[in-house]
Amino acid sequence: MEETKYYTPQIEEFHVGFELEIKTHELKNWEKHTWLPGDQASSVAQYLEQIRVKYLSGECVKSFGFKVVSIDAWDTTYTRDKVMLRVHEDGAVEIYNNYIKDAFMSVRFRGKIKNKSALKIILQQLEII
Repeated sequence: MEETKYYTPQIEEFHVGFELEIKTHELKNWEKHTWLPGDQASSVAQYLEQIRVKYLSGECVKSFGFKVVSIDAWDTTYTRDKVMLRVHEDGAVEIYNNYIKDAFMSVRFRGKIKNKSALKIILQQLEII
């Protein structure tokens, strides 16, 4: 996974449900915020340097009910019900269905997932959550 924990999002990433952090008025602390209907991305474009998004982490994956089953130098593997999710060191993510240890599995998703909000969308589209 990413070594740097946070990044400044692109305006195109904003959508309802997008999880981000906004620097407080005193510019000392970061406050969690979930993008809501009616929030205007165009109004924050000039303040992007005061907004950050957490890269996908193990904590993010576990928040969807996945449990760690193995960790090695190249990846971390999680399971939930009969779904296996593997996050590689380079940030690539693979999601398999019909997980049975050491048995055949079919790939449902393979690609990069940058943050928790993007993972949530993929899991919803695959009808995992």
